[in-house]
Amino acid sequence: MAPFEIKDADPVTGGKFFIKMDIAETLVNADAEGRLTPGLATDWHVSDDGLEWRFALRQGVTFHDGSAFTAEAASKALNVARAKPGLLETAPIGPNGTAR
Repeated sequence: MAPFEIKDADPVTGGKFFIKMDIAETLVNADAEGRLTPGLATDWHVSDDGLEWRFALRQGVTFHDGSAFTAEAASKALNVARAKPGLLETAPIGPNGTAR
């Protein structure tokens, strides 16, 4: 399969396609120079040691079912994505979204 083909409805495996269609969004995006830009996170701060990231989340965001986008929902989504094969499985995200 080509990288642009939809493999299934899981954004972890077909994320680029779903993001391009505005079906899924990320906490942060990157511009053409690789600089981070706001996504679902409007601002972020990184600890001096680089182990902790704190995100300010965009307000008023809801999922397709009407439930609110919260810090708990973001943490759960990151942990679900980390449990699957891919780049996030090696990310230093601990329980409740904390660094490990």
